[in-house]
Amino acid sequence: MSLDDLYRHAWAALAPDGFTELDDVAPPRGPDRIFELIDALGLAPGADVLDLACGPGEQALVLAERYAARVIAIDPVVPQLVMARGSATAADRCVCVAAGSMEAIPLASESFTLVWLRDALLHSSDPEATLHGCFRVLRPGGHLLLHTAYATDLLAAHELELLETEMHVQRAALDAKRVDRAVTAAGFEPVHDEALGSELAEHYEQQDGLGSRALLRLARLNRSPGARARLGEERVRAARGLYHWVVFELLGKLSYRTRVLRRPAT
Repeated sequence: MSLDDLYRHAWAALAPDGFTELDDVAPPRGPDRIFELIDALGLAPGADVLDLACGPGEQALVLAERYAARVIAIDPVVPQLVMARGSATAADRCVCVAAGSMEAIPLASESFTLVWLRDALLHSSDPEATLHGCFRVLRPGGHLLLHTAYATDLLAAHELELLETEMHVQRAALDAKRVDRAVTAAGFEPVHDEALGSELAEHYEQQDGLGSRALLRLARLNRSPGARARLGEERVRAARGLYHWVVFELLGKLSYRTRVLRRPAT
């Protein structure tokens, strides 16, 4: 491509009416798609569900309401547990919140019909132990919803190190081949496997400009030492890690995949 051609195409691409063909690409799927996969399982009312690494508890509440389920939500992070307990109490749902690690699930074997593991495996220091634990606590015929992101070949080594340092992301859990081996070794059968790639990030960008906001705030953090000082080092590192994560999704450096896996009935 000549320099003339480069700028002819580049300016056209930036114009408001440029590259409109991309607007006709199928709209990105949002988080409802993940719940639709569980809808297809036909959970009976009163099903026992484990929300593993539940965070602030929002998804546990949705699971309890949407499926009339009895949900146990566990997480190792104290501030998350406080938020989850407060949300469960305020919503008056059948959700029990407890402390626990995904690498050593502190619950009895064969206790659950569904284990929900969304956006959490990335923090597991031992994905093999986590997946074996999920298998153990599922009843025969029960299902695991595994929704997580993996590093692609576009993610540079220094970018992976940044995510490890600032987001406590574990590189073992971002290794798709390693997680695939762990799924098989745990004993799971595949039910559904769907690549979402960057679609969730695209969805949130279209909804409320999440990606644009993350990129702008990264730029402003980089050029404003005063703002960094006022916010404090810990807050800045956490924000930088999350902002990079969102941008890396949109750039295809991280790619989401959603699987429904089953513990064999016999």
